Amino acid sequence: MGKQKRLVIGVTGSIGSGKSSAARYIGKCGFAVLDVDHIYDEISGKGSAIQKKIVREFGEWAVVKGKLNRVALREVVFKDRKKLKQLNSITHPYIIKETLKRLKKTKGDVALDVALLIETGFHNICGYVILVHCPTQIVVKRLWKYRKMPKSQVLAILKAQIPSAKKRKHADFAVNTGGSYARTYAQLNRILKTIKNGKR
Repeated sequence: MGKQKRLVIGVTGSIGSGKSSAARYIGKCGFAVLDVDHIYDEISGKGSAIQKKIVREFGEWAVVKGKLNRVALREVVFKDRKKLKQLNSITHPYIIKETLKRLKKTKGDVALDVALLIETGFHNICGYVILVHCPTQIVVKRLWKYRKMPKSQVLAILKAQIPSAKKRKHADFAVNTGGSYARTYAQLNRILKTIKNGKR
């Protein structure tokens, strides 16, 4: 028998959707997980090209104790689409390059945990795409509970991202995380079973 091609599953969803929790569960099911947000943190440290360019474009306030002040940056860019586009034009090329590099080095089946999967074009290298979503009111409650993020900021971020309805057009499967963890995991189990059986 020839060597089987590995699975690359893209897991995406808007902020507060439960995307990373879903990706971690898929990881427990035998997939290596590449969290692109963590990759961003790792490659934007002190002295990095990303950090230098962001400081040059946005100012010294964008860095605190050698680390990007992502909370402050988020507050600024999600109020101004031009600044958001400016930030993305700096960060995306580095993030995409590093993610592809790590994907190449990672063995076995992989789950790509990427909030901007569609926007960055990562969906084009995935065999399957899973969209994670839930009602806006639940997103607002989650982000206040875990990040103390005010409703106005959450809504501004959601407005700046591609709506779930449009992302659904690029997804093979959708998972509603508005219920319990058990319900979410049951949906993921069905999806993984379908994928492994080659039904889609």
